[in-house]
Amino acid sequence: MDDSSSWRVTGHLANLEYFYEERDDGGWDECPATIKGTYVENYKKLYDLAINNSTVEPKTLATGGHDPAQQFKDGKACFFFTGSWDYADLAAAQPNIHMLPYYCGVDGEEKAGLNCGTENCWAVNANASEADQQATIDFMVWLVTDPDASALLVEQLGIMPFNNAAESTNGFLNDAADYTSDGCYVMDWATNYQPNVDDYRAALVSALNAYNANPSDKTWADVQTAFVDGWATQYKKANA
Repeated sequence: MDDSSSWRVTGHLANLEYFYEERDDGGWDECPATIKGTYVENYKKLYDLAINNSTVEPKTLATGGHDPAQQFKDGKACFFFTGSWDYADLAAAQPNIHMLPYYCGVDGEEKAGLNCGTENCWAVNANASEADQQATIDFMVWLVTDPDASALLVEQLGIMPFNNAAESTNGFLNDAADYTSDGCYVMDWATNYQPNVDDYRAALVSALNAYNANPSDKTWADVQTAFVDGWATQYKKANA
């Protein structure tokens, strides 16, 4: 599968497995050396739903060449895996769009909210001078408190998690806020813990492509191995 589809299923969709396992463990504050794969079968339910109802044959997914976003915009697909970054482009073609949580057969998931997180954070360089550190902090505070600057940031980024921030124009982020206000839990971004992330995801993609080409218990067992044993293998490599 191409890089876009790879990210959607080995990063974004895979997060449901890590999130529920993390929750069972009482929360992670660092990357665990191993995972149990308790919810890989729940992941499979959604993955199978996607590939078995795709606009293309599952066996062709390995080579890419399809465009899920364009198929959705053209009205050829009802659902696809995506994130808030896609909202403006999608809404221009399909204005009445909304985002649903990852419902995958976990007990209590009727109170699930959206899969939310980021790989990007603001930071202040600890090696900069105290004056430069303070100037950076002052600039950040200005960005989120000045009405005009705040409105511009929200326009560009979609939302800001700060009090009195301008209202978001991103419908998907507003959906997330609505779920939260209704008492739903947020599926936080446990996927950021993936060890040696590029190699881990590459092995997962390879196993998924083999499953796409020939769905069977054997090829799915290889996906399970890539999920679970692959985590332990890449953790050891990253922490040797």
